[in-house]
Amino acid sequence: MSSSLAKPESVYPATGALSGVEVSQPKRTVLIVEERELVREALRTLLERHDRGEVVAMASDTREAARYAGAHKPSVTLVYPDSPFGMGVDTATHETLMGMIRSIQEAAPETKVVLISEHGNLDEICEAIQAGAYAVIDSREPLEDVLRALEAIFGGSPHMPSGIAYALVRGEREKIDELTPRELEVLTKVAYGHTNAVIASELHISVRTVESHRASIQARLGLDTRAELVRYALDAGLIR
Repeated sequence: MSSSLAKPESVYPATGALSGVEVSQPKRTVLIVEERELVREALRTLLERHDRGEVVAMASDTREAARYAGAHKPSVTLVYPDSPFGMGVDTATHETLMGMIRSIQEAAPETKVVLISEHGNLDEICEAIQAGAYAVIDSREPLEDVLRALEAIFGGSPHMPSGIAYALVRGEREKIDELTPRELEVLTKVAYGHTNAVIASELHISVRTVESHRASIQARLGLDTRAELVRYALDAGLIR
């Protein structure tokens, strides 16, 4: 039995006044992914009672989540990582939380995948964030804090409990410790936007040596582009 909750387009779209002109605001739509029906319904009631988005569908497993994400393109997808995802799914990429996140994002690249955790495995959650999860909400927080976090997420600000944020930064710092002092210098300069030629001049080394350092850095950190290097340096606190 499908757990989808598809709703018709609202006949009262959100509007705002600007110089006397009615301006439509983007709809805030939500997909809920949770195995337990009772929890799904409780979440839907909470969101709609407090005006934190329109629930356009609810999924009980990964396969449904990917299908409904593709059909509805929700603004936010709420996921309980503590649930045993993969039940009844025979596709290898759907057997893990990370696989589920990838499936949702492939179906709806713009959706923000938000994990709602009670006592999830910290390492698994950190891996899920690195795989593309946008934010994490601790369901043990006071209701006011949860609602505030949801509002921030809709507004484009990721929310992260302090314990998970610390674990992420600690993990990045451990990776950085594997870099040589010279590689750390190169990474910092790349993150600040310096070209290979400028870095070579500043460090009194050849451009080819800079390129070699960059290749080594990217291999050690598992990064492919300059944008990823910049994001990594920001997350690790190397630059501001």
